[in-house]
Amino acid sequence: MIKVSLYEKVFKVYKMGGWPCGWKGEYMEGKMIVYLPNEK
Repeated sequence: MIKVSLYEKVFKVYKMGGWPCGWKGEYMEGKMIVYLPNEK
């Protein structure tokens, strides 16, 4: 199993136009909280 690093996840969020702003749950089992300014 290949694990994706935190930095790769953050970079993907930035490419989508989002801003990572937190983490819900324990790291790796939890989810990144992302603000997407273009979403309505």
